[in-house]
Amino acid sequence: MLLALATTAEASPNREEAEERDRCCVDCQLFDLQCWACHILDIFDRTCSGDEWATEGSLDEAAFMAASAEADVHALATQSVLSVMDSPSIPDWSAYVVTLSVDKSGRLRYAVDSRDPSAPVMLPSALGISVDGHDLGVDVELVDKEERPVEESYVTRGKHNLAEAKYNDVSFTFRHRPSDRLWHLDFRLFPDGLAFRYSLPATDAASQSTVNGEASHFSFRFMDDDDAPTDDHHHAWFFQRDRLSNYELRTYAGVFQSAPASSLASRPKGNGPPNRYGAPLLFHDVSEAGAFPYRLLTEAALYEYPGMRFLALPDGRTFAADLADEEVTLSLPFKSPWRVILLARTLDDLINNNVITSLNPPPDPALFPSPPLYARPGRSVWRWWRHGTGTPVQEIQYIDKAAELGFEYTTIDEGWADWPDKWATMEDMCEYGREKGVGVVLWKDCAEVENPENDYNDLRKFLDNVKATGAVGVKFDFFNSESIFRVRLQTKILTEAAKRQLFINFHGIQKPTGEWRSFPNELTREAVWGLEINKMSDNYPPIEPSHNAALPWARFVLGAADYTPLALAKNRRGPTTVVHQVALLVLFDSPLQTIAEDPFYILDPNKPHAAALDVIKAIPTTWQRTRAVAPSSIGRLAVMARKTNEGDVWFLAAINGLSETQTDIEIPVDFLDSDKVYDMVMVYTVETGGVGEGQSVMREERRWDVGQRGALKGVRLLAGDGIVVMWSPVGGS
Repeated sequence: MLLALATTAEASPNREEAEERDRCCVDCQLFDLQCWACHILDIFDRTCSGDEWATEGSLDEAAFMAASAEADVHALATQSVLSVMDSPSIPDWSAYVVTLSVDKSGRLRYAVDSRDPSAPVMLPSALGISVDGHDLGVDVELVDKEERPVEESYVTRGKHNLAEAKYNDVSFTFRHRPSDRLWHLDFRLFPDGLAFRYSLPATDAASQSTVNGEASHFSFRFMDDDDAPTDDHHHAWFFQRDRLSNYELRTYAGVFQSAPASSLASRPKGNGPPNRYGAPLLFHDVSEAGAFPYRLLTEAALYEYPGMRFLALPDGRTFAADLADEEVTLSLPFKSPWRVILLARTLDDLINNNVITSLNPPPDPALFPSPPLYARPGRSVWRWWRHGTGTPVQEIQYIDKAAELGFEYTTIDEGWADWPDKWATMEDMCEYGREKGVGVVLWKDCAEVENPENDYNDLRKFLDNVKATGAVGVKFDFFNSESIFRVRLQTKILTEAAKRQLFINFHGIQKPTGEWRSFPNELTREAVWGLEINKMSDNYPPIEPSHNAALPWARFVLGAADYTPLALAKNRRGPTTVVHQVALLVLFDSPLQTIAEDPFYILDPNKPHAAALDVIKAIPTTWQRTRAVAPSSIGRLAVMARKTNEGDVWFLAAINGLSETQTDIEIPVDFLDSDKVYDMVMVYTVETGGVGEGQSVMREERRWDVGQRGALKGVRLLAGDGIVVMWSPVGGS
């Protein structure tokens, strides 16, 4: 946790030395940080006394000097250290130190170091926000610092059902000398990541300010000591869209792929800006050296501010914040979103972090006086993907099939508004759905409700009509921007929907930043290259298995995604097998899981997947626990075990991301309760005839004694294949 700065020596009895030290500290304006500032000056400039001042739990001098090598030490008098070291609740491997400094040009910077001084987590990186034409990160003095430890827990959904967050909240107040303006730099330090944001207080002189951009940088050591790339083990994972590339950062939809981390500024990148990337950016040191082989960049709590992308700079190791709006005028006071760096030792640590949601405020009790039971997780049928939106009669048939499958919802997409007497027709349909236990979700183009006049009157009228029909949620589409105009609209939609007890599914939208914690009526959002692409075969090639095998460790770390999984018919599933598609229901998070395949096809007993139908129907959309399982590897093999919220049932799913067969895979099952005996159902693929001539979906059932079998051994996955296993405790419900 963050540790206070502390002296390790008595004050010098020499009055002249004490006065010199005090004068230096006044110049530094560090208050309780004075002693550390003087010690730094003593190390580098020998301008202060030789008394030994230190930070409790910080790195030694040699390590600190190594970590500061990239920044000029001329102005290191404004040094401050934040640490998560030496806390009994934090494992040794996760300990790190954040150091604030000012370089020769007067630029405020931060650096992150682990216990290993040879493996810095982040190099000194710029801080600052430009407001009303002033870069507030240059020529500053520290005015005050406040800190507090925080421990909290809250109900969550998706990978697990309870989130626990421990962090130190630290706020620095700076004065920008040229403008005499006060501003705040807030840090939050978690064991598995850190975040910072900027905030400006209200002033008597103005009620608004214009943000002209940020100087936020994120620098990594992707080079060795001779500035030669170490690309043999530093890989970056990112998404890219080659066709209609201008939509890449409008909808955050692109194919996940990897490249040497130092090449992102110069590599070919479709028709868009070659060095601009959307979140998440995931960096993996495949040598597994250092404390955190996995580091991920994103943002959290995006409200009343434009979204952030990343510019890869020519030095091959630095990424700069790039806002969706060149400038934006905001009411004072305001706070930027959090700039987030997730740190993980393993893939399991990466996917189970709660940093992003914990950076969002809890729900407003005026909107959510209790958990919103109306925003119930579940699965939805969806006619549009296979056939297009149907007539009222055809959509009623889908309600019948949803009920037969045990699914909770049907989504009626674009086109229903053209029905004759649409509202009365929809009211009858929703009533029929209620009788069948199936809720109705309606589609809407957000452009039709975006007018902010009269407090978004068009939006409020539309939601009133939706509520009157008895529909339970709305799928808003085509935001196509993360400008502040669109971000405000999204927040307003969630607010007004909550007033009417409606849940929301956002499509054509930017990445999630933990909004659902503040607005638990947001069940999911798209922001992913999903199965809609396989419907558009004339324009795009079908999704490759490598993309699917990367998503759990990249896009789904940010939160739920409406990928709309489960393509079972051969002409829509691309180079993947049936079992690969079933496995996606386990691997991919979305409390509202919109199922792409035609329910008539799913229920057909003569289709190859019929052997897996009961497994498909049993897979839930939220989980009590989630484990990343060896030998998972980003883009190559995704293996995950998940425990249901009810019934103590475990699912395991694995998918092959390669276009070749993987053999002799051993998957540990140490997540199972060793005191229980389970009934196991396993669904897998076998080749029929010669190699590549055909495939069959196979089912195996047997009793599983954990004490006798600690692993699945000899697993064989064909190209683009998968496996799904369900363990139900004997005698359990």
